[in-house]
Formats: sequence, structure tokens, C-alpha cells
Amino acid sequence: MQNVKILIVEDELIIAKDLKETLLEMNYEVVGIASSLEEAKEKLLKYKPDIALLDIFLTRQNEGIEVAYFIRQNFEMPFIFLTSYSDSRTLNEAKNLQPNAYLVKPFQVDSLYTAIEIAIFNFAQQIKKAPQPPKEEQMVEIDDDDNQEEHEKGDTNLILDNMIFVKNGDFFIKIPVNDIMFFQSEKNYVELFAEKSKYLIRHSLSDLHNHLNNDVFYRIHKSYIVNIAFIKAIKSNQIMMKNGNLIPVGRVYKNVVMEILQKNRF
Repeated sequence: MQNVKILIVEDELIIAKDLKETLLEMNYEVVGIASSLEEAKEKLLKYKPDIALLDIFLTRQNEGIEVAYFIRQNFEMPFIFLTSYSDSRTLNEAKNLQPNAYLVKPFQVDSLYTAIEIAIFNFAQQIKKAPQPPKEEQMVEIDDDDNQEEHEKGDTNLILDNMIFVKNGDFFIKIPVNDIMFFQSEKNYVELFAEKSKYLIRHSLSDLHNHLNNDVFYRIHKSYIVNIAFIKAIKSNQIMMKNGNLIPVGRVYKNVVMEILQKNRF
């Protein structure tokens, strides 16, 4: 489990350190502080943060805007502009880069937190709305629980290629996809089981499966998706995970188990 990683781009050291302390108190992870375009480039490439906070005016006027250009050209990540100036010229130049938020100093802690959470959420929603490959026809398993309906897709959790942001209280907790052992559908939610933790998330199992890497995550039951990296043993109607969990194999998913065996993927 990892917290959201933030890069601060601010050339006034006292302000940058105060901002870092504030972010740490809010349980974010600050990966670094940069005071120039070149330093920001270096830290962006090295740490690959989840979001950046950019002061528009660094050592050179509008150098923060150059950092934003670099982010837009090289990364898929949100950024927030911070500035002491709110004149129309600055706003017009900044808005052309479509920042995910814009905060005028001095700002309140609540405003900072809200801006970060909304920026991350909205950015992930944009990624989700990008064109997706056609969905495979959903398999239907006939058994005693057939009347149980899968819940509606939720919007309180964010699914990206290599991570899932899970809403936990007031925060989004970042969970690397490779740390997830399996998902289990549970009434109106799905339980996410990682190695040392589990969370309830509001997504349908089918929606999750469409967003996950199907070479790694296999749906083996109408109520389960498993990460093959955590499979310990397989038999025709059951899979044992490395933590000892036994997961049933649905009748119409037996061909999936055969595919896993044939590919020798666990």
C-alpha cells in the first residue's frame, strides 16, 4: 500500500518546506522539492510522482509554466498551479495548459487538500473515459446464486493501468496492481485482497476485469478474479492462493483454469 506521491516545484525554500510538512501531515508522500525547470525535470523522471504542485513564477518568470509543458509532453499525470498572482494575463497563459487546479497564495489547508483530491480523481476519470477495446461478452454461470445481481459501477475508486486508488476515509490510498492477490464480489461491493490489507471498493467485478491486465488477472468464478502470480495450486474446481485462501472455480470458467495450466503461468 502506498500513499499518493507529490512533487513540489517551488523556489522559495521556506514556503516549500512548509508545504511539504503540510502534505506529510495529510498523509501524502512528498518525493522531492525542485526550485527550477531543470531540477523539476530531473525529479519528474527519477521519481515519477502521481501529481505535481507547480509555482508559476520560479527563478525565471513563468518557469513553472515550462515545467507544466514538460509534464504534458512526457507524462500522464495531473498538476496544480500555485501562484501569488491572479492577473488575467497569468491566468490566460496558465489555463492554456489545462491545469487540474489553480490555487492562489495564500491558500487554506482545506483548499489544498480538496484541490489535490479532485485533481487526482478528475484526471483518473479522464483516463477511464479514453477509448477502450470492445468488451468480451460476459459469461453467465447458472447456480443457486443466479439471482444475485452485480452492483452498479462506482465512481469513488480510480483504476489506472498499474494502480488502484481506493477511497479510504478522506484519502485516496494508492495500491499497486501487482500487490493485489484477488478480488471477491460481496453484495454491493467488491473486496480487494492485497498481501497485508483488504479494502471494499465500489466497482462491479466485470468493470474491474475490463480495466485489469488479462494476462495477469483471470476471472475464475462469477464472484472472483485472481492474480496468477499469487496462485499456489490448482485443481479442477478450486484454486489455492499463496496465503492459503481457497477460491472456487465456476463451472463455466473451467476453460480459464485450463488456459492458466497450459500457459504454465503460476
